[in-house]
Amino acid sequence: MAGELNSELLLAFAVHEHFCKSMLDAFALINEEGVIVKSNQLFSIMIQKKSRQFLNTKFDEHITLSIGETPLAVQQILDIRTPMRIDEVRGKTEGMDWMNLIVGVYPFLRDSKLLGRFVLVRDVTAETNLQDKYKVKSAQSVTDKLTGLYNRQYFDSYLPK
Repeated sequence: MAGELNSELLLAFAVHEHFCKSMLDAFALINEEGVIVKSNQLFSIMIQKKSRQFLNTKFDEHITLSIGETPLAVQQILDIRTPMRIDEVRGKTEGMDWMNLIVGVYPFLRDSKLLGRFVLVRDVTAETNLQDKYKVKSAQSVTDKLTGLYNRQYFDSYLPK
């Protein structure tokens, strides 16, 4: 039965496969049991495993997700019935530091029967770190280094002229 459902899921996905080859984000196609049926090379790179090591295994065996301090279980992803984007997700793979991720979940249906989910995973760690540095530099540009008080540049920009 699982093999038949996986075949249906792959058939439903086949329409989008050409488009997915040009994606710059990692993705995994997971069935109703949370098993990875298909993925791209970027997903393989993200979890640092070859596809033969993770295909037909559970998604949550390879990546741990959380929102803040709250774990995001694969079952919660499987419960999503409509397309959804989840920002500010933290992800960790074996032997890697935590990453800042954006996760997109898109259910695959055939004749109103739910077959599985297309899970898009974008690593935004570098962008988040850059934003954090920008915030620090921005604050430093309007404060005195010695006292930490606002400087003239700050007052010039906020006081009426």
